[in-house]
Amino acid sequence: MNRITITNITRKDFQAKQIRILAAQKALFPEERRGFPQIYDVTVTWNGHSYPCSYRIGSKDGKMRSGVLRLHTGLAEAMGDRVGKTLELERAGATHYKIKPVGR
Repeated sequence: MNRITITNITRKDFQAKQIRILAAQKALFPEERRGFPQIYDVTVTWNGHSYPCSYRIGSKDGKMRSGVLRLHTGLAEAMGDRVGKTLELERAGATHYKIKPVGR
């Protein structure tokens, strides 16, 4: 899997400047180790501009959780309000991802 479609951005996620990565989509990111939460530094490209971001996966209680892509340093503002809209996220390298709108 090299590409996923994201259709689950809620108002709460938008306000928190994050995108939840659902269980079926997590293969695109570093593997989850239950009981050992991890945060990975990643780079996300939007409209030709790269932004440092982070990906959080795992929980202290050992339960499986959605991954969380945190949008830092202006990426959330550059993307604008994406609540209810569809995005495509593609892996472009080990820690580099490209994100774009679908069906403009």
